[in-house]
Amino acid sequence: MTVVYFGGSRITGLNSDTKPTLSSATKGATFLETDTDDLFQWDGDSWNLVAGNTVAETLSSKTLTSPVLNTSLSGTAFLDENDFASDAADKVASQQSIKAYVASQVPGSQNLFNTIAVSGQDNVVADSATDTLTFAAGSNVTITTTAGSDTVTIASASGATALTGLSDVTIASAADAHLLIYDNGDSRFENKAVSGDVTISAAGVTAITSDVVVNADIKSDAAIAMSKTALVAGTGITLATNTLNVDASQGQITTVGVLNAGSITSGFGTIDTGSSNITTTGTISAGNLTVTGTTTTVNSTVLTVVDPIIHLQTASGGGNLGSDTNKDVGIAMEYHNGSAAKEAFLGWDDSAGKLTFIPDASISSEVVSGSVGTIVANLEGNVTGNVTGSAGTATGLAGSATILATGRTISASGDITWTSASFDGSQNVTSVAAITADVIVNADIKSDAAIADSKLATISTADKVAGGAIQIDSGTDGTGITIADADKLLIDDGGATKYINASQIKTYAAGSGASESFAIAMAVAL
Repeated sequence: MTVVYFGGSRITGLNSDTKPTLSSATKGATFLETDTDDLFQWDGDSWNLVAGNTVAETLSSKTLTSPVLNTSLSGTAFLDENDFASDAADKVASQQSIKAYVASQVPGSQNLFNTIAVSGQDNVVADSATDTLTFAAGSNVTITTTAGSDTVTIASASGATALTGLSDVTIASAADAHLLIYDNGDSRFENKAVSGDVTISAAGVTAITSDVVVNADIKSDAAIAMSKTALVAGTGITLATNTLNVDASQGQITTVGVLNAGSITSGFGTIDTGSSNITTTGTISAGNLTVTGTTTTVNSTVLTVVDPIIHLQTASGGGNLGSDTNKDVGIAMEYHNGSAAKEAFLGWDDSAGKLTFIPDASISSEVVSGSVGTIVANLEGNVTGNVTGSAGTATGLAGSATILATGRTISASGDITWTSASFDGSQNVTSVAAITADVIVNADIKSDAAIADSKLATISTADKVAGGAIQIDSGTDGTGITIADADKLLIDDGGATKYINASQIKTYAAGSGASESFAIAMAVAL
């Protein structure tokens, strides 16, 4: 330390950082360290730091005049509370909590409205935070506000007889079925009753006045119901390409001549021509169209029938499902084979009880006769009887048949046996063949067949291999080996192939039965 003051007097002779030790009698003495500006006080035993640049101190009952506070604030008197819940009179709020609280009270910290667009009028624009939007009631309009539900109700004033927003609004002598019509000459709206060919009710329903429509008023292609006009008597009714329309409530059309129209429409009504003709180049449309008579001829290039089922021989009121008419039922088709006109028949043969095709038919009183013909078609399902003729054979099965009606098995017996799985044509047949036991003889084996040794069992039966069949040269060369007494040699013992030990040769050579030359030869060999 450098300069030290003690008790207001300068102390000299201190050249280190060691603080002097004082007596207990000097309790309360102070010590200032000049290079750090720290102030110490002697408590009778040691020095205590009481003030300095970096010392945290608590000030009580102090008054700060024009203080400068840097960095941040802390302490119990400083609150960061966004909702101001404590509501304390002796606390300071943070900038962030003040901003958050204001934002929660006034959304966006802006005006409640900025611009309200009004169709056909100038926009309502808020130019300050204190602006108030005011609803002004016009003539014959009431405005009601309900604070509890934040509702504004705009309604017409009771008993009003004028229209708001118009320059000429007063209606004089108002009455049912009157219209407000603008008179451009008078530049005002006027209350007028509807008159002329059209009338209007108080409910707003318009109607054409009776006996006011003339021929010029009717559209040239208009469809007028028959009940609305009278037909001029004559030999026929000609409508060219117009439409003759009969609805369900208008009874029937009866003619004694020719009914000629582009289109005839009947909504469940009846078209009855008696013995006359109906000629049309357009459409005959009816809810139910019944044609009765001996012969009905349709002379059309293309005939289209929407009904998916065509009923033949069906009588009115229930048909013939419960009775036998003894008649054939079907379709007759006229054609020419290049030489003569023919008539083919496809239908139900009543006498045979079968569906029949006759290419050259004779039809008399709804009974068909003739020889049956051939139908060319792809058949699917169960087919019984002759397919191609009396032989009863089927052709073309490779292209049409898929499986047999009943599966069959195929097998073989003899030297080789095998049995297939059930075969019905739906899949390939695979089976395993086997050679029957004890059936192969010598003649069955090929003369040059090479049977591997590994396939042969050891021959253990005596005299099964002739000596001439044994080829010694094919064995392993024994040069350089020493014959021992236990080595075995093959000999022919009276026609039987046997083996002997080398020691037996030595015994024989030494015996009296061996010749001298043999004994010498064997001695040399052994």
